[in-house]
Amino acid sequence: MLKGRAGYLGPEGTWTEDAAVQFSEFFDRKPYSNICNIVDEVESGVLDYGVIPIENSIGGGVVDTLDCLSNSRNVRIIAERIMWINHVLMSSGRLEDIEVMMSHQNAIAQCRKSLNRLFPGVKIQFSSSTSEAGRLAGHDRSVGVVGSRRLCDLYGLSILAENMSDLSNNYTRFVLIGKSVAERTGKDRTSLCVTLKKNEYASLWRFLGVFAALKINLSRVESRPDPVSPGEYKFFIDLFGHEDDEVIMIAVKAIRQYCTSINILGSYAREDWPGKR
Repeated sequence: MLKGRAGYLGPEGTWTEDAAVQFSEFFDRKPYSNICNIVDEVESGVLDYGVIPIENSIGGGVVDTLDCLSNSRNVRIIAERIMWINHVLMSSGRLEDIEVMMSHQNAIAQCRKSLNRLFPGVKIQFSSSTSEAGRLAGHDRSVGVVGSRRLCDLYGLSILAENMSDLSNNYTRFVLIGKSVAERTGKDRTSLCVTLKKNEYASLWRFLGVFAALKINLSRVESRPDPVSPGEYKFFIDLFGHEDDEVIMIAVKAIRQYCTSINILGSYAREDWPGKR
């Protein structure tokens, strides 16, 4: 069982804290208000582990996580958990008192249709976390928040509506980060961040062709602008297999001709996405 200092996106009561408990109930947990701070503290050795969201089945990749991991060279993903997210609507006031809807931007994105149906034209305000929104809502009856029902106990809120997620199949993939390399299990996922050579004809097609030729399954391909080099993009790739597998080593060697940089973010035991609820 894992032990040590683990940072998570806080404050207390976030879905990320729930994920941290699932990774290990023996962690000495510490909340952080910023994902990049968690990555930096793991990098510097202040934390042994970090727990951060990386992908949602509705909202897609978590931008802060992708950007911060891509800028690190020593922090690695060592495990993942996929959790069902069932948002509820809460407030310290009544439904008719709500003037502002507040939560983390990913939670808002997951509930946008439901919020528009209940509160057409309501002001939307993003917070650093669902829990921070809950804390503020506890002091302001005009603020509504979507998040975990645990926020009610923490901040004296009342549930005003259940099942706020636009889709019942609302899952978030959380990752455990550290500085070690997870051992092969035979059912692994490897995450890469690559920058392709700029303005080379069909470079993305040829890059992806390497994996097709080697019959390596890609479970996710997502692009993000590279702020250091305008006009260039970072590609985040998840593939089936471990970096120590021979076929993965062959693939990584082969794609170097198409890339200006390759960063292996980690290889770790793979969880399957659940089916329809």
